[in-house]
Amino acid sequence: MSTTIRAPGVLDTNFATKSIVLVGWVLDKPIEPEKVEAAWGALNNAWPVLSARLRHNKNKWEYHIPTSPHTTYSFGRLSLDGSIHEHYEYSSPAKTISCSKKTSPLHLYMPYGPRSMKDIVNCDRAVAHLHVTTFADGSLVGLAIPHVVSDAGGLAAIIHALEGLINGGPPPAPQDSVDPYASYAMSTTQDVPAPPNWRLVNIAETISVYVQAIWTELFGAAMENRDIYFPAEDVKRIKSDAMEDIRKEHGKDTNLWVSSSDAILAFCLKCAHVDTYSSAPLNVFYTANIRKLFGLPSTFMHNSVAYIITDTLPLSSIPTISLGALALHIRKTIEVQTTKPAVEKWLRWRLVNEGKLQICFDPWRGKWQITTNWREMDLLKIDYSGGLEKGGPGEVRCKYLWMDGLGPVLRNWIGLIADEPDGGLWVAGTFSKQTWEDRRGFGKFIHD
Repeated sequence: MSTTIRAPGVLDTNFATKSIVLVGWVLDKPIEPEKVEAAWGALNNAWPVLSARLRHNKNKWEYHIPTSPHTTYSFGRLSLDGSIHEHYEYSSPAKTISCSKKTSPLHLYMPYGPRSMKDIVNCDRAVAHLHVTTFADGSLVGLAIPHVVSDAGGLAAIIHALEGLINGGPPPAPQDSVDPYASYAMSTTQDVPAPPNWRLVNIAETISVYVQAIWTELFGAAMENRDIYFPAEDVKRIKSDAMEDIRKEHGKDTNLWVSSSDAILAFCLKCAHVDTYSSAPLNVFYTANIRKLFGLPSTFMHNSVAYIITDTLPLSSIPTISLGALALHIRKTIEVQTTKPAVEKWLRWRLVNEGKLQICFDPWRGKWQITTNWREMDLLKIDYSGGLEKGGPGEVRCKYLWMDGLGPVLRNWIGLIADEPDGGLWVAGTFSKQTWEDRRGFGKFIHD
């Protein structure tokens, strides 16, 4: 027996509905899989949606929640001899900005997990899968969940709730099954204006978009997923350089400002788009999370992503405008488009056009750059100490945060992932090998 509820959330009209988010932690001590599984079972009991079977019914995503979620959760374990480094070379913080290839050893992070959305939608498999692999000197923890179910904020809610249970805390508060976005749904006959830089493309334009996507997939340059590490001193320097540019261009007493995230993102955009004569317009997609703005509870694990888009800039301007000007261009977009009225307008438009794949950015034939910011999730600070083998003393430190995805290859993506305790910053991205190795950009920071 099961209960069926509609999956709440706003991520319904793009490639992410075919993607599975993968996140993993490299831990510096072995932990007991039995303790993690017990905590995972308790969390599934508190939040039965984690054990649900995901189905697509009449263009709507549904959870089929089993009557006894604690017996139907998805968990895997693996024990390997030897050191972690005998099996897996992961990136480590460096003394200078460094760019390194990222490997995705699914056979270590989740050997028994899903490999595609079909594995979840067409099979008797729980929505979320957790895995633990232990070594002589450490552990790996991997989590997989469909992107249509959860975003980074939801993933953080899941893993922080699990952290509390592993360390002996009480079960988290139950999840509210009420869709917090339902009140923003409007009649599809109503004329809801598009938010800035969004549009609905017509049939001919839709065909053109798909043809271009297929052509790129078949004949475009292969994408590489890499890590970029910024030591704390460089994070401070890059922000300082951006602020200095702003003071030069707007006066030393200006109130204009940018965050370190704005500055690092601008720095990466300049590395990705070096000297070019192209006048093609560039849109920067910035994924803003609307949990705080809407006052959603910490237990809300479903999608709360609002895509905001900067006003277009010609590609040729990226290398020529200052770091500060580019960072400020991003900051102004975030400030204007993440006010509550602006997000409510985006949400109403999104819900009215739910399920319409013709949604696209404007100008629809322009270039695009997707960016995400996970820094406030604190995913490097997860404490697994309660899972230590034999209850040994000490604490478990997370040495590396791995993230990847299953599904369509995400092109032209930059993610601000996590901060190290000393202030260093991990960034990830997917670009072509040519872009990564261009010595005028990212190639300057490849040291292997």
